[in-house]
Amino acid sequence: MWYEQVYANLWDAANHTAFWFDVYTNPTKLLLVIMDMGLLLVAYPWMKRANIKLVLSCTLLTSLFFALWFGIGFGFPTNSPLTYFLNGASRIVSQLAVASFVRSRKLRKNINENHDRTSRR
Repeated sequence: MWYEQVYANLWDAANHTAFWFDVYTNPTKLLLVIMDMGLLLVAYPWMKRANIKLVLSCTLLTSLFFALWFGIGFGFPTNSPLTYFLNGASRIVSQLAVASFVRSRKLRKNINENHDRTSRR
């Protein structure tokens, strides 16, 4: 829902609509939005502070994709290959930020060990 909030609010800004303003001013709908956004906290017990650099990298990359998309008019993903790419890339990288937060050190260590073994060959 975090991604959708950014997407929808940028859509309203780019297209001069007020759809999300109407949602935010309706207490019932606003409560549903807050609950949906709070679902991210379900992963909190598994989030690792050590992964913050990767999470921030993914977040910055997502912001860059959004900025580029907004800069070219924030059209529908079906309007052009570029808008399709920016939509898909921003969605995927934003989800990678969450996945990166919960990635374990053990997994990272195994990946590094496997990479070291294959690079020696």
